[in-house]
Amino acid sequence: AIAMRDVTLVADNELKPVLDLIGKLDADYQNSAQPLDRIFAGAQKQNDPDEVAILAQIKANEARTMPMIKHIVEARQAGNLDDARQMLLQNARPAFVDWLGSINQFIDLETHKNELESIEARRVAHQFHIWMLTLCVLSLFIGIIVATVITRNIGKALGAEPDDVKALASAVDRGELFHDVQLRNGDSDSIMSVLAAMSQNLRKTVAEVRDTAHGVSQISAKIS
Repeated sequence: AIAMRDVTLVADNELKPVLDLIGKLDADYQNSAQPLDRIFAGAQKQNDPDEVAILAQIKANEARTMPMIKHIVEARQAGNLDDARQMLLQNARPAFVDWLGSINQFIDLETHKNELESIEARRVAHQFHIWMLTLCVLSLFIGIIVATVITRNIGKALGAEPDDVKALASAVDRGELFHDVQLRNGDSDSIMSVLAAMSQNLRKTVAEVRDTAHGVSQISAKIS
């Protein structure tokens, strides 16, 4: 719109740069509009009706304004400055206002939708954080339960504290067989109970061997 105003204000020798600028702006606008058109053409069933309506209004305002631009430029190039200015003020200016208004309406709509999507994204992220925290707590709780069960099973298999089992095994290994082992109620198959039974059996065996040796010794004494 500013460039079109300049068309009716600049001198003849300054007209070409203004027209070149208008051509460049038009090319930039078309290059920006084409990807948007492809997006809406490729997803017609998913498009927001408000977006479609505003985009159609933009296209209508564009189709209404572009011929006016062409007419103003042609009038200016032909030297009809008054006609160009009259067309600009009476027709092109309101058309530009409507065109820009529909573009701004489209931008406002997309901005609003982006804000809503951002809110939804933050909500999902917050829920994900809560779920992850819940899963971590649940995993920790399950880990504690599993560790407790394993510890109890190991303790049941040992039949006593690990240090007590180790001490009894070391004593048996050294030949110390006379120990008062307190087993847990109902304990008959733990490592501690097996060591206690082994110690008792060894103690009986040693006693029997000692008695046998003593008897042999007495018999030998009588014979001699």
